[in-house]
Amino acid sequence: MKVCTDSCLFGAWAARKISEQENRPERILDIGGGTGLLSLMLGQKTAAKIHAVEYDGNAFEQMQENFTNSDWSDRLKGFHSDIKNFTAREKYDLIISNPPFYENSLKGDDQARTAAMHDSGLLLGELVTEIQRNITPEGTFLILVAALREKDLEEIFKDHRAVILEKLLIKNTKEKLPFRIAYYGSFSPAEKDTVMTSITIYQQQGYTEAFRELLKDYYLYL
Repeated sequence: MKVCTDSCLFGAWAARKISEQENRPERILDIGGGTGLLSLMLGQKTAAKIHAVEYDGNAFEQMQENFTNSDWSDRLKGFHSDIKNFTAREKYDLIISNPPFYENSLKGDDQARTAAMHDSGLLLGELVTEIQRNITPEGTFLILVAALREKDLEEIFKDHRAVILEKLLIKNTKEKLPFRIAYYGSFSPAEKDTVMTSITIYQQQGYTEAFRELLKDYYLYL
């Protein structure tokens, strides 16, 4: 599966949010880890042990290969499992997920791409439930979704009493509406105002300076 620019942006943003935490996570869970992109990006920037759960067999095999060939192979571990059937010995300090984008929308012919882009096996409500089941009481989570799912997901957060600490609006260009939204939150009862931020990926000359700055440690060329 191809690496998406917005997934790379999300991984870099997630790593930055972790670096800003007073208590760095020791255990991280990547739900729907795919080929391991987010886990590898966090592995580069943290000292945490990272577990990635992936249901699709082909993606899991590539994840395993990517983990084995990385510099952080001793801290990365993949699990071929449905997250709903996954049981960990300990809960996680941070959970990250880049779930499928278009729940119940028209599906294409390519089954692997369909699974990657649609909520075929795990609905957003189920995802938040699984995050809550696997997270420590003071843990934090990061989720990337299509902008069209904004209201749906925020209703789910409300139902689960999740606190949104930051909401990142992601635009392709400054003239366009956001096409992705990244959330950083927790289930801690403390009431906090949501910080609203935004980033634009492209400008006329190529990538924006903000995008280059965020991704500079991951791309060979920008």
